[in-house]
Amino acid sequence: HDGTHITFNILLMTLGYSRYKLAKVTFDRTTETLQDTLVEFFEQLQGVPHVLLTDNMKTVMVQPRLAGTKGQLHTKAEQFSSDFGFTFKPCMARRPQTKGKVESQMKILDEIHAYQGKLTIQEVEEQIQKIILRSNLAISQATRQIPSALLEKEKESLTPLPTKVIRDSYRIDHPKAKVSASNLISFRGSHYSVPPGYVAKSMTLKTIDKMLYIYDSTELIAQHPLSDKKVNYLPSHYEAQLQKTIPYLSSEDVKAKAKSNLEKIGAIYDTTD
Repeated sequence: HDGTHITFNILLMTLGYSRYKLAKVTFDRTTETLQDTLVEFFEQLQGVPHVLLTDNMKTVMVQPRLAGTKGQLHTKAEQFSSDFGFTFKPCMARRPQTKGKVESQMKILDEIHAYQGKLTIQEVEEQIQKIILRSNLAISQATRQIPSALLEKEKESLTPLPTKVIRDSYRIDHPKAKVSASNLISFRGSHYSVPPGYVAKSMTLKTIDKMLYIYDSTELIAQHPLSDKKVNYLPSHYEAQLQKTIPYLSSEDVKAKAKSNLEKIGAIYDTTD
Protein backbone atom coordinates (compact mmCIF):
# COMPACT_ATOMS: atom_id res chain seq x y z
CA HIS A 1 0.00 0.00 0.00
CA ASP A 2 3.00 2.35 0.36
CA GLY A 3 3.93 1.96 -3.31
CA THR A 4 6.84 -0.42 -2.73
CA HIS A 5 7.16 -3.00 -5.53
CA ILE A 6 8.31 -6.47 -4.47
CA THR A 7 9.22 -9.34 -6.77
CA PHE A 8 8.19 -12.77 -5.53
CA ASN A 9 7.93 -16.36 -6.73
CA ILE A 10 5.30 -19.03 -6.13
CA LEU A 11 6.41 -22.59 -5.51
CA LEU A 12 3.59 -24.99 -6.36
CA MET A 13 3.42 -28.73 -5.67
CA THR A 14 0.67 -30.91 -7.17
CA LEU A 15 0.28 -34.52 -6.05
CA GLY A 16 0.02 -36.97 -8.94
CA TYR A 17 -2.86 -39.18 -7.77
CA SER A 18 -5.17 -36.79 -5.94
CA ARG A 19 -4.15 -33.56 -7.77
CA TYR A 20 -4.02 -31.94 -4.30
CA LYS A 21 -2.00 -28.71 -4.38
CA LEU A 22 0.26 -26.86 -1.98
CA ALA A 23 1.75 -23.42 -2.64
CA LYS A 24 4.00 -20.89 -0.96
CA VAL A 25 5.29 -17.42 -1.78
CA THR A 26 9.09 -17.16 -1.85
CA PHE A 27 11.36 -14.19 -2.44
CA ASP A 28 14.36 -15.85 -4.04
CA ARG A 29 15.22 -19.01 -5.98
CA THR A 30 18.02 -20.37 -3.84
CA THR A 31 18.56 -24.03 -3.04
CA GLU A 32 18.05 -23.24 0.65
CA THR A 33 14.63 -21.67 0.03
CA LEU A 34 13.52 -24.59 -2.14
CA GLN A 35 14.55 -27.12 0.51
CA ASP A 36 12.98 -25.13 3.36
CA THR A 37 9.68 -24.95 1.44
CA LEU A 38 9.70 -28.64 0.51
CA VAL A 39 10.23 -29.57 4.16
CA GLU A 40 7.16 -27.47 4.99
CA PHE A 41 5.13 -29.20 2.23
CA PHE A 42 6.21 -32.68 3.35
CA GLU A 43 5.23 -31.92 6.94
CA GLN A 44 1.81 -30.69 5.84
CA LEU A 45 1.35 -33.95 3.95
CA GLN A 46 2.79 -35.98 6.84
CA GLY A 47 4.90 -37.90 4.34
CA VAL A 48 7.11 -37.72 1.26
CA PRO A 49 6.18 -38.61 -2.35
CA HIS A 50 8.43 -41.19 -4.03
CA VAL A 51 9.22 -38.96 -7.03
CA LEU A 52 9.24 -35.18 -7.54
CA LEU A 53 8.78 -34.18 -11.19
CA THR A 54 10.31 -30.73 -11.73
CA ASP A 55 11.44 -28.47 -14.51
CA ASN A 56 15.20 -28.07 -14.97
CA MET A 57 15.48 -25.45 -12.24
CA LYS A 58 19.05 -24.47 -11.37
CA THR A 59 18.45 -25.24 -7.71
CA VAL A 60 18.00 -28.90 -8.71
CA MET A 61 19.99 -29.42 -11.93
CA VAL A 62 23.58 -28.45 -12.73
CA GLN A 63 23.10 -29.71 -16.30
CA PRO A 64 19.56 -29.94 -17.76
CA ARG A 65 18.11 -33.26 -18.81
CA LEU A 66 18.14 -33.55 -22.62
CA ALA A 67 17.11 -36.31 -25.03
CA GLY A 68 19.51 -39.20 -24.49
CA THR A 69 21.01 -37.74 -21.30
CA LYS A 70 20.09 -37.90 -17.62
CA GLY A 71 21.39 -34.43 -16.87
CA GLN A 72 23.36 -33.70 -13.72
CA LEU A 73 21.70 -33.29 -10.35
CA HIS A 74 22.93 -30.55 -8.02
CA THR A 75 24.97 -32.04 -5.15
CA LYS A 76 22.76 -30.35 -2.53
CA ALA A 77 19.59 -31.56 -4.27
CA GLU A 78 21.00 -35.08 -4.39
CA GLN A 79 21.78 -35.03 -0.67
CA PHE A 80 18.37 -33.57 0.17
CA SER A 81 16.48 -36.19 -1.85
CA SER A 82 18.58 -38.94 -0.26
CA ASP A 83 17.83 -37.68 3.25
CA PHE A 84 14.08 -37.55 2.53
CA GLY A 85 13.91 -40.77 0.53
CA PHE A 86 12.61 -39.53 -2.83
CA THR A 87 13.91 -39.06 -6.37
CA PHE A 88 14.06 -35.82 -8.35
CA LYS A 89 12.85 -36.42 -11.92
CA PRO A 90 13.41 -33.33 -14.09
CA CYS A 91 11.34 -32.81 -17.22
CA MET A 92 13.31 -33.34 -20.40
CA ALA A 93 14.43 -29.94 -21.67
CA ARG A 94 13.07 -28.83 -25.04
CA ARG A 95 10.17 -31.28 -24.85
CA PRO A 96 7.17 -29.04 -24.15
CA GLN A 97 4.74 -31.94 -23.98
CA THR A 98 6.57 -33.24 -20.90
CA LYS A 99 7.31 -29.90 -19.30
CA GLY A 100 3.71 -28.90 -19.87
CA LYS A 101 2.55 -31.46 -17.33
CA VAL A 102 4.24 -29.34 -14.71
CA GLU A 103 3.66 -25.89 -16.17
CA SER A 104 -0.03 -26.47 -16.88
CA GLN A 105 -0.60 -26.63 -13.13
CA MET A 106 0.60 -23.03 -12.83
CA LYS A 107 -2.44 -21.82 -14.76
CA ILE A 108 -4.38 -21.95 -11.52
CA LEU A 109 -2.35 -18.93 -10.37
CA ASP A 110 -2.96 -16.79 -13.45
CA GLU A 111 -5.71 -14.85 -11.70
CA ILE A 112 -3.22 -13.45 -9.19
CA HIS A 113 -1.91 -11.21 -11.99
CA ALA A 114 -5.17 -9.27 -11.88
CA TYR A 115 -4.12 -7.99 -8.46
CA GLN A 116 -0.67 -6.71 -9.52
CA GLY A 117 0.20 -3.59 -7.54
CA LYS A 118 -3.00 -3.71 -5.50
CA LEU A 119 -2.11 -6.08 -2.66
CA THR A 120 0.32 -6.16 0.25
CA ILE A 121 2.56 -9.21 0.64
CA GLN A 122 0.23 -10.59 3.32
CA GLU A 123 -2.78 -10.12 1.02
CA VAL A 124 -0.94 -11.85 -1.85
CA GLU A 125 -0.19 -14.83 0.40
CA GLU A 126 -3.80 -14.96 1.60
CA GLN A 127 -5.17 -14.71 -1.96
CA ILE A 128 -2.95 -17.54 -3.18
CA GLN A 129 -4.07 -19.79 -0.33
CA LYS A 130 -7.71 -19.02 -1.20
CA ILE A 131 -7.05 -20.03 -4.82
CA ILE A 132 -5.34 -23.25 -3.73
CA LEU A 133 -8.13 -24.09 -1.27
CA ARG A 134 -10.76 -23.53 -3.95
CA SER A 135 -8.86 -25.82 -6.33
CA ASN A 136 -8.50 -28.55 -3.70
CA LEU A 137 -12.26 -28.48 -3.04
CA ALA A 138 -13.31 -28.42 -6.72
CA ILE A 139 -13.71 -31.40 -9.04
CA SER A 140 -10.46 -32.04 -10.92
CA GLN A 141 -10.74 -32.25 -14.72
CA ALA A 142 -8.10 -34.99 -14.68
CA THR A 143 -9.67 -37.31 -12.09
CA ARG A 144 -13.31 -36.15 -12.04
CA GLN A 145 -13.03 -36.22 -8.26
CA ILE A 146 -12.26 -33.72 -5.50
CA PRO A 147 -8.53 -33.56 -4.63
CA SER A 148 -9.13 -33.17 -0.89
CA ALA A 149 -11.27 -36.32 -0.92
CA LEU A 150 -8.50 -38.33 -2.60
CA LEU A 151 -5.70 -36.96 -0.44
CA GLU A 152 -6.14 -39.38 2.47
CA LYS A 153 -5.83 -42.35 0.13
CA GLU A 154 -2.72 -40.87 -1.49
CA LYS A 155 -1.14 -40.30 1.93
CA GLU A 156 -1.09 -44.08 2.37
CA SER A 157 1.51 -44.34 -0.41
CA LEU A 158 3.81 -41.60 0.92
CA THR A 159 7.06 -42.57 2.62
CA PRO A 160 7.48 -41.56 6.29
CA LEU A 161 9.13 -38.27 7.19
CA PRO A 162 12.78 -38.43 8.26
CA THR A 163 13.72 -37.49 11.82
CA LYS A 164 13.12 -33.97 13.13
CA VAL A 165 16.90 -33.48 13.31
CA ILE A 166 17.18 -34.07 9.56
CA ARG A 167 14.15 -31.88 8.79
CA ASP A 168 15.41 -29.04 10.97
CA SER A 169 18.82 -29.11 9.27
CA TYR A 170 17.15 -27.88 6.06
CA ARG A 171 15.09 -25.06 7.60
CA ILE A 172 16.01 -21.41 7.12
CA ASP A 173 16.46 -19.81 10.52
CA HIS A 174 14.64 -16.47 10.83
CA PRO A 175 15.67 -14.13 13.66
CA LYS A 176 13.34 -13.66 16.63
CA ALA A 177 12.69 -10.58 18.73
CA LYS A 178 10.66 -10.05 21.90
CA VAL A 179 8.17 -7.18 22.06
CA SER A 180 9.02 -4.61 24.74
CA ALA A 181 6.59 -2.82 27.06
CA SER A 182 6.68 0.07 24.56
CA ASN A 183 5.38 -2.22 21.79
CA LEU A 184 8.76 -2.20 20.04
CA ILE A 185 11.06 -4.91 18.75
CA SER A 186 14.79 -4.47 18.26
CA PHE A 187 16.51 -5.30 14.97
CA ARG A 188 20.02 -4.33 13.85
CA GLY A 189 20.29 -1.54 16.41
CA SER A 190 16.93 0.06 15.60
CA HIS A 191 13.50 -0.31 17.21
CA TYR A 192 10.28 -0.91 15.25
CA SER A 193 6.68 -0.75 16.46
CA VAL A 194 4.01 -3.43 16.50
CA PRO A 195 0.29 -3.09 17.34
CA PRO A 196 -0.77 -3.32 21.02
CA GLY A 197 -1.36 -6.76 22.50
CA TYR A 198 1.96 -8.47 21.82
CA VAL A 199 4.10 -7.36 24.79
CA ALA A 200 6.62 -10.06 25.87
CA LYS A 201 5.75 -12.26 22.88
CA SER A 202 8.47 -13.47 20.52
CA MET A 203 8.08 -12.29 16.91
CA THR A 204 9.63 -13.76 13.76
CA LEU A 205 11.44 -11.25 11.55
CA LYS A 206 11.99 -11.35 7.79
CA THR A 207 13.73 -8.81 5.56
CA ILE A 208 12.79 -8.46 1.89
CA ASP A 209 13.91 -5.67 -0.46
CA LYS A 210 14.81 -3.19 2.32
CA MET A 211 11.57 -3.91 4.19
CA LEU A 212 11.19 -5.53 7.62
CA TYR A 213 8.23 -7.89 8.07
CA ILE A 214 7.20 -8.82 11.61
CA TYR A 215 5.23 -12.05 12.14
CA ASP A 216 3.39 -13.49 15.12
CA SER A 217 3.87 -17.14 14.20
CA THR A 218 2.67 -17.08 10.55
CA GLU A 219 0.53 -13.91 10.81
CA LEU A 220 2.06 -10.71 9.46
CA ILE A 221 1.34 -8.02 12.07
CA ALA A 222 3.58 -5.14 10.97
CA GLN A 223 5.93 -4.00 8.23
CA HIS A 224 8.45 -1.15 8.16
CA PRO A 225 11.04 0.21 5.75
CA LEU A 226 14.47 -0.68 7.17
CA SER A 227 15.80 2.46 8.81
CA ASP A 228 18.87 3.93 10.50
CA LYS A 229 16.57 5.77 12.93
CA LYS A 230 16.78 4.49 16.49
CA VAL A 231 12.99 4.38 16.96
CA ASN A 232 10.42 3.73 14.21
CA TYR A 233 6.77 4.00 15.24
CA LEU A 234 3.88 3.66 12.83
CA PRO A 235 1.39 6.36 13.90
CA SER A 236 -1.47 3.83 13.93
CA HIS A 237 0.43 1.63 16.42
CA TYR A 238 1.20 4.55 18.72
CA GLU A 239 -2.35 5.89 18.52
CA ALA A 240 -3.84 2.48 19.36
CA GLN A 241 -1.61 2.14 22.42
CA LEU A 242 -2.35 5.71 23.51
CA GLN A 243 -6.10 5.07 23.21
CA LYS A 244 -5.75 2.07 25.54
CA THR A 245 -3.64 4.05 28.01
CA ILE A 246 -5.91 7.13 28.01
CA PRO A 247 -9.34 5.75 27.02
CA TYR A 248 -11.26 8.95 27.83
CA LEU A 249 -9.55 10.92 25.03
CA SER A 250 -11.47 11.45 21.80
CA SER A 251 -10.02 10.00 18.62
CA GLU A 252 -9.09 13.52 17.47
CA ASP A 253 -7.26 14.22 20.73
CA VAL A 254 -5.50 10.86 20.51
CA LYS A 255 -4.24 11.67 17.01
CA ALA A 256 -3.07 15.12 18.09
CA LYS A 257 -1.31 13.84 21.21
CA ALA A 258 0.25 10.95 19.26
CA LYS A 259 1.57 13.35 16.63
CA SER A 260 3.05 15.61 19.31
CA ASN A 261 4.67 12.72 21.18
CA LEU A 262 6.08 11.15 18.02
CA GLU A 263 7.58 14.48 16.99
CA LYS A 264 9.30 14.67 20.39
CA ILE A 265 10.55 11.09 20.02
CA GLY A 266 11.86 11.96 16.59
CA ALA A 267 13.62 15.04 17.94
CA ILE A 268 15.37 12.91 20.53
CA TYR A 269 16.23 9.84 18.48
CA ASP A 270 16.63 11.07 14.91
CA THR A 271 19.78 13.09 15.52
CA THR A 272 22.83 11.72 13.75
CA ASP A 273 26.12 11.21 15.56
